[in-house]
Amino acid sequence: MQEEDTGREARPRLPRRRLVQAGLAGLGGLAAARLLPGVGRPARAATVVTPDPLKAAIQRSGIAVKIVEFSTPPRTSETRPYALLNFLYHAGDGSGWLFANDSRGKIWLINRTTGAVQQLLDLQLARGSAFLDDGLQMGLRSFAFHPDFARSGRPGHRKLYTVSTETVASRPSGVRLFSGPFEALFHDVLAEWSVYPTGPALRVKSSSRREVLRIAQYKRDHNTDQLMFDPNAQPGTSNYGKLFIGIGDGGNNPEHPDPY
Repeated sequence: MQEEDTGREARPRLPRRRLVQAGLAGLGGLAAARLLPGVGRPARAATVVTPDPLKAAIQRSGIAVKIVEFSTPPRTSETRPYALLNFLYHAGDGSGWLFANDSRGKIWLINRTTGAVQQLLDLQLARGSAFLDDGLQMGLRSFAFHPDFARSGRPGHRKLYTVSTETVASRPSGVRLFSGPFEALFHDVLAEWSVYPTGPALRVKSSSRREVLRIAQYKRDHNTDQLMFDPNAQPGTSNYGKLFIGIGDGGNNPEHPDPY
């Protein structure tokens, strides 16, 4: 471009990008002067902040973690995914047994020394057509053993809790239902079971099942999932024996957030 002759001394034009940058820098300076209490005022003594409070370098401990496959529960499908393992925990009874649930209705009892697997519960067999597992976030979601599981004479002795998805029609009369202003597609069901020794292992007695409550859901995902008794609660404290339940929103898609 050529400079226009206006009779004044021509000044070189700055590129537009530099002009914008300079303007923004000026605005930033004004904003800083208004927002920062130290700008435009007499300097005050500043508090010295240590950039790195860890003076010495962190030394490697020499401890290494290695993942080793030690157990493979049976397949619950002939096609992929062969299993839908969702949770792994123990009974807190000092036995050393581990337990893992497959969303398709199985709870496996695992010997943590040998990796050998035995079936503790088949929820699909126990509940029949009431049990729904036709989705990656449905079926048997979680389980928890009562902290008094190994304490004979206590109300929680040999008690196991599960949460799973079931048909609306399977709700027994009188069971507490948490619902909302929507048509329920299915129910999340919290149930209590009794576990008995059978030889060297354990087995759930199907006839001992007792429903505790149900939660209505209007979509197929984000359901009730994690069950957990506070592992740090001591007998006699307010949290001891209380079951905590993780509940999803029932399907936050495509509505954001969940309308109910």
